[in-house]
Amino acid sequence: MSSAGPEASATRILAAWAVLAAITLAFAIPAIHTTGLYYDEAFMAQQARDFAQPERAGVHPPSVSTIHLAGRPFPLRNAAYLGSLKSQLLIPSLMIFGSSVDVLRITTLATGLLGVLFAMLWTGRLFGTGVALVTGLLIVADPGFHFFSQYEWGPFTTLFLCRMLGFCLICTGLTAGSAPGRWIAMIAGGAVLGLGVYARADFAIILISAVLALALTLRRTTRSAIEQNLAPIAAGTLASIITASPMIQSVQAVLDAGARMADRGDLAYRAQVMWSVLDGSHFHRLMETGGLFERIFEEERTAPATGFAPVLLIALVIVVSLSQTRRKSGAGMSLFIVAMAASIAAFMIALPGAVRAHHMLNILPLPQIIVAAAGVGLWRREWSRSGLRAGVRACVAISFAALLIADVALIHQTREFMFETGGRGRFARALDTLAEDLDSRPDAAEIRVISLDWGFHENLLFSTDHLQLAEPIWKIPLVLASGRSMTIQGDGNTFYLVHEAPFDLFGLGAPLLRAVEGLGGEDVEIRVHENREGEKIFTSVRLKRTHRLLYDGAFRVILE
Repeated sequence: MSSAGPEASATRILAAWAVLAAITLAFAIPAIHTTGLYYDEAFMAQQARDFAQPERAGVHPPSVSTIHLAGRPFPLRNAAYLGSLKSQLLIPSLMIFGSSVDVLRITTLATGLLGVLFAMLWTGRLFGTGVALVTGLLIVADPGFHFFSQYEWGPFTTLFLCRMLGFCLICTGLTAGSAPGRWIAMIAGGAVLGLGVYARADFAIILISAVLALALTLRRTTRSAIEQNLAPIAAGTLASIITASPMIQSVQAVLDAGARMADRGDLAYRAQVMWSVLDGSHFHRLMETGGLFERIFEEERTAPATGFAPVLLIALVIVVSLSQTRRKSGAGMSLFIVAMAASIAAFMIALPGAVRAHHMLNILPLPQIIVAAAGVGLWRREWSRSGLRAGVRACVAISFAALLIADVALIHQTREFMFETGGRGRFARALDTLAEDLDSRPDAAEIRVISLDWGFHENLLFSTDHLQLAEPIWKIPLVLASGRSMTIQGDGNTFYLVHEAPFDLFGLGAPLLRAVEGLGGEDVEIRVHENREGEKIFTSVRLKRTHRLLYDGAFRVILE
């Protein structure tokens, strides 16, 4: 670890981070609401809003669990494998600034940027200030970080903050000069890393990979650190177990949930997801397909790769080469980062349920550290001839400039695509527009919106203040299994929302539209909602009279 002038180094890192954060926020905020609210964004945010505004608390899927604190529903778990840490972290912002898409996404971005700060501080302790500064620059310029820290459907930023803050605290504990400092830092670090496991079960892979990498590359250093700090390390481990205990207690449920998700993508698909995350094209691919994850690799997309993936491979070779030929303190640390990155990548690609970008982003910021360490190492290396040194430095500077330009160009291209379309499919703003229109009507409190597919209800809960909302899709299998028909009683202020293929997950869109096609215009209002390109996003149906809607595998409308 680098120990020269830690206070001065931390100050320089903090100053550089403040500049990077300010630039990122200034660039991102004007476009923060370019696309519509995605269902999973709303799903986590609404649980925070339930606590901030309990009078507007909604009914969620059965996977959600809460407790009541001071009469308010406090979120505990979103799913078997997903704790509610992100929802909990959103509560202060929503209570102070109100519930809106802008507040949600700016808070999410701020969480990611805090993760960048601790990533830089951790890197500074391992490799020095120069590598830390370059690492921070590479992270904020990365298209994956830039977009997934704003438009986030998994708790990527929360996990990023947990692992970076946790690693920083552990490093602080191992190098603290006083015994109380070691104990406090180790316990706090362990608790934060345990919270990461609580936030999402696959966070455990990061901890396992770190231990494996230490055992493979830094055995002597690790053994010495344990011998000198056995009691604080034990206390930190206990703290980690305590904060991770909600997830540890539900291991079987996590395994069952993982088994149900295993058919979402095979090994080759997961490897493609990892590669597209590294080359920067993943988010653009999702925007083009409108959130149809299963189609993002079906055809060649217009988004160019940034080239980070091949650059990373070259950097790996350079780092390993430098580590083998130069026996300095940084050599073992470089191998540790390489081994940890390789382990996380292998585990994530092998894990059946890890089919989304937020799984693969668990590798962040290790690729950036590898590239930064390789570049700074080459820049600082003493060469036998001055001309060779100048040539190597020129190559390093050109390579980094080219990588950053490619990153920024891809971010710009993706942003322009989002501006032009207003979002496609599940990212379109069409539902946001309908929510604003209905919620601003004088009779909004009398309007009832029935969501007959995934992708509507949580968005409407979070985006509206007055509407009556229902999502009966989760009850349909239970009702039909009992031999009964699902019945919905409605009137002229009842709106039914459905998707059509390829976005219709529950298969209710076409049957409902068939059922109402024969009704006259005086009895039914069918409205197609489109994005800026004229793409059909969803359809709303309003039966203008008091009615009953029955479903037993097919819809029937009984007008009264």
